[in-house]
Formats: sequence, C-alpha cells, structure tokens
Amino acid sequence: MRQERPPILLIDDDPDVLMVLQLFLEAQGYVVKRAESCAAALALLRSTATAHIVLLDVVMPHMD
Repeated sequence: MRQERPPILLIDDDPDVLMVLQLFLEAQGYVVKRAESCAAALALLRSTATAHIVLLDVVMPHMD
C-alpha cells in the first residue's frame, strides 16, 4: 500500500524553476501547487489550497 504524499506549495518568481521542481515532485507522487509571487501564494492559501510543505525562493520582488 502506497502512502499518500503531503501537498507541496512551490513559490518562485522564475517560471523555469517552478516547472522543473513541479515536474520532479509530481514524478515522485506529490500533489503540487505553484505560485509566481508571494501575493499569489497567500491568495492561494487563503482560498482553497492546503500545503504541508512550502518550498520558496527567499529573495523575491515586492516581498521576501
């Protein structure tokens, strides 16, 4: 029986980084949500997304 993986939220202003990380993590069985800004990540979390793990770029425009 395969254990369900926790949902992950990726936050980065570089779309290429987001794409590579998302493809890698989904191949490992994770459910991945992504945001290209801190504001988008906060909106996503406030709406419906649940994230047990957050991977983020610590230097981002407008908010870090």
